[in-house]
Amino acid sequence: MTTIYFDLDGTLIEYDSSFTEIYDATLRELGVIPHSESEYGEVFFDVLGTVDDPFATAIARTSVDVDPTAFSEMLVAKEIENVSARTGAHTLLESLSGTCSLGVLTNGVSRAQRGKLHATELTDYFDSVIVSGEVGVRKPETNIYRIAERRLPANEYVFVADDLDRDVRPAIECGWYGILFGDETSDDVPSVQQFDEIPHVLDQKDVCSGSSPS
Repeated sequence: MTTIYFDLDGTLIEYDSSFTEIYDATLRELGVIPHSESEYGEVFFDVLGTVDDPFATAIARTSVDVDPTAFSEMLVAKEIENVSARTGAHTLLESLSGTCSLGVLTNGVSRAQRGKLHATELTDYFDSVIVSGEVGVRKPETNIYRIAERRLPANEYVFVADDLDRDVRPAIECGWYGILFGDETSDDVPSVQQFDEIPHVLDQKDVCSGSSPS
């Protein structure tokens, strides 16, 4: 049995607006002139995984005069409003369903990540959704991959993700088979730019047999 995990942001889903546009729209909605985005971003990634609400914590540590809780709620809502499933995602997942177990392995906050899956109607394809904020460890740490293995026991694991060093290489180091998704390429890791290329890569490696569309 094969289990295939997918990254979420940048892999299964894409944003219809840039983060700057989402951040600015959030502050305007709350009656604040947008500023300090880079400061917010730096703090957010510093505190992600260490606090319950990194959105609120990060904005509170900037010079932006806004209610942190209101900002957090509005930003998450705006992100969810601006996501779409990648072209071909539904078709691929439908073709893989029943031939292997499927999971999501994503860094982030539960309400945001699960909200994006729900908004893009992807949730029901997956046997397990692992969000770093729920398990207390995040990629590229080895333990999150071990948690993923315990959630969906299998003989072999595949990880499809858009970040080579944070996502794919750590999975390979754990004994998984990695597929790099997106414009980045690698000399030693299979890479694809479209979801319809993935079944052929799997077939070449004799992984999840029968996944290619007929």
